[in-house]
Amino acid sequence: MKNKILLTLSIIVFALTFSCKKQNNIESATENRIDKKSNVPDSLQYLVRFLSATRGVKESDITFSDTSFVIQNDVFIYKADVKLALEIESGKKALNQNHLTLAELFSSRKMLGRPDLIQQRQYIDIQNQNPWIVDNQFITNLKVKINATSPEWINAAQEAVRNFNINSLTTISKIQIKVVTEGQNITISETGTTNPNSSVVADAQIPRYAFMPPGNFVVVPGPQIRIYNNHGSLPLAQKVVAITHELAHTIGIAHTDGTDSDEIQIAGTAAFDAASYMNGSLSLNSFEGFTNNDLIALRTMYPKSVGTWEVMSSVSAESFSAGGSESIFYFVSFGEGLNGYLVWYNSYYNTSTSYNYFGTKIANSTDGLFYINADHEIFRGYTNGSTPVQLPGNALEIAQSNAGVFILSTTPATSGGNLIKRWNGTNWIDETFIGAVKFGMGKDYNMAIIDNTGNFKIRRNGNTYFDTPSQNIVFKELAIGHLNNVDNIFLLGGAADADGNYQLFRWTGYDFYDMGYRGYKVGVDGIGHPWVAKKNGAIYRNLSL
Repeated sequence: MKNKILLTLSIIVFALTFSCKKQNNIESATENRIDKKSNVPDSLQYLVRFLSATRGVKESDITFSDTSFVIQNDVFIYKADVKLALEIESGKKALNQNHLTLAELFSSRKMLGRPDLIQQRQYIDIQNQNPWIVDNQFITNLKVKINATSPEWINAAQEAVRNFNINSLTTISKIQIKVVTEGQNITISETGTTNPNSSVVADAQIPRYAFMPPGNFVVVPGPQIRIYNNHGSLPLAQKVVAITHELAHTIGIAHTDGTDSDEIQIAGTAAFDAASYMNGSLSLNSFEGFTNNDLIALRTMYPKSVGTWEVMSSVSAESFSAGGSESIFYFVSFGEGLNGYLVWYNSYYNTSTSYNYFGTKIANSTDGLFYINADHEIFRGYTNGSTPVQLPGNALEIAQSNAGVFILSTTPATSGGNLIKRWNGTNWIDETFIGAVKFGMGKDYNMAIIDNTGNFKIRRNGNTYFDTPSQNIVFKELAIGHLNNVDNIFLLGGAADADGNYQLFRWTGYDFYDMGYRGYKVGVDGIGHPWVAKKNGAIYRNLSL
């Protein structure tokens, strides 16, 4: 994916396109500083050349309108901000000690060829942060004020902010964003007018330099997202996509599908990603989650230190089931297909309790501890350790949600594996007619399965059907943890390494994000943290994920 810095969002009725700008609460001081003592010629040609050389766009794609430059009919940036950037980056504002001339500046920009994503300049002092990455004090405290007037745009803006607060992003990136009523550094508003370009639904300002006392220049987020009247009839889901896209522009994320010769591809991302929310022409009907490429780009620009995996036990586990908070139940593994004893790890007291319950699979329910043994018999025990009761039927897997307890039965389905059934208090009744070899339960009747070809399928939002996302990974195991209306899904798959462990992935709602870790079994505790059992006999957890 070519997530380039500094482009913006316009949205067409059927295919969305997108735009960007810069910040106002410190703008007047900055503009006065430039207007009164500028060392930069007030020449549109110089400024266009600078934008082309430093922002990775063709000169022919830049036009000047009123007080701002418009890039590719989509991005805009104030002329005063361009002049300030040129002064700073050519040495006139003390960020660059080499004091390059304009000619040298243009030459070195072209020669460097934008060597990496975050655009580190070889001639900027190493102690200074990259000028087009939003400063840490802002990116970790983005405050959005919603000044929209129509209920749908208000809802869309709120949902867009929530999209940047999902666990798949916040656990790997330091981006923190919230809605405020004052003290904002980004404002979303409706202009009440139409844009001259009839295809534009909204645009956003891109990051800019700002003067901060006692005398430093820092990069701040673009302060404005403007919504036009051009396409107010768009469905709410597409409005959410639009504002999510625009918010990314305010922190410097550019279009995924750009083709300018100076643009580069972010390391580790695909050259093409049709499902990215940051494509310039976007045809997504709704935002289901970031793609793997989107997350790599956001993590690369604004990385967050991920905590270590801590050892919880020297023995391995056959299966996991969430307890309360960070607690978890698991059967100690004595080998594939052999009964192990049940352990409850209580995070509050940091204690482990063993039970005289012997089995291979466990589901912790409000109605008790449901488990399966090596002979596929089903039992119900209790946390007080009372004698378990055998239930009717046989099962291969077991899972629970707030809707009840479910099993993967021994009854074959027409295809894909075996049937999933639900406990009704006296017996097991058919829940789905789709076959599976592994499954997990989320909120209510949300369900994820792996079929006998290794395909992941998901049922959500009360639907009766399953979505089968595009994938080229053969999955082996999955686990779901539900918290605050969010299903946290982790999977193991891909090729096994020399120790017999598989890659750990996180389901983003749309795609699979490689967590950079491996295991043989996977579980999720009561607040969504992943637990992994290694094949060689050890259990780990990561409280930062």
